Amino acid sequence: MNRGAYDKIVWQDRELARRFILIIPILLVFISIIIHAFPVSSTDDAQWVIVKTKVEDYFCDSDKGKLSVHIIIYKLANDNNDYYDWYMIQTLAQIIPGQLLSGNGWKSADFKAKYYIQYYYSNHKLVGYAPTTTTSTRTVGWSVGLNLATIGEELVPLPLPDYAESYSIPEVVIRDKSNFKEHKVHLWFDIDEEKDSGSYTYLCRHMFIVRVPQDHSLMIGAYFDVQFMKFIPYQGWASWEWGWHYLCIYYYP
Repeated sequence: MNRGAYDKIVWQDRELARRFILIIPILLVFISIIIHAFPVSSTDDAQWVIVKTKVEDYFCDSDKGKLSVHIIIYKLANDNNDYYDWYMIQTLAQIIPGQLLSGNGWKSADFKAKYYIQYYYSNHKLVGYAPTTTTSTRTVGWSVGLNLATIGEELVPLPLPDYAESYSIPEVVIRDKSNFKEHKVHLWFDIDEEKDSGSYTYLCRHMFIVRVPQDHSLMIGAYFDVQFMKFIPYQGWASWEWGWHYLCIYYYP
């Protein structure tokens, strides 16, 4: 290789190196823009923490039956997110029929719950709930564990599907009328009043997850209804419905 050809190759290599050095700052700026546009948060330390409990013992108190509602509010801690907070609201609804209380023949028939996520604030977003409509004789449930899924740019905490209630026959049928677009959770627990589940205490457990702007108050409108039935000889089943009653679910961080 002659001297001129060698010098030309060296010059080309130096020019490529110079151009590469000049483009590095541009690449760093581009990478920074991508990271800020699509943040990747570390969620290894994220966990649900109880921040409030609300107890409404004997929310419905009748000789036909009683309904107690216990609300537990969890907040997702250590989520490493500077824009949003997530809350999980768990409801324990206990239905006790009059038959168990005094032997008067009234049995549990229905429990219904409605939660309007945007009842007070339009910036509340429903991101998950459980359970859903019953399939076959198995009621798929949930646990208060933590499963983090990333949907687009958004970190979404989801319930873990490792808890379940099973019946040999469908004594309790769940009818799910919820709507993500309307940010509404509506669950109907249809209890078979002719089976044991209608004559004894039934504990209904369900939950939903809400995303709110960081440090924003949580406030949700809830309605509950319960129905009891009694078989009257020669007449058939008589029913008594408590009617929809309101409860405000709130938490101020």
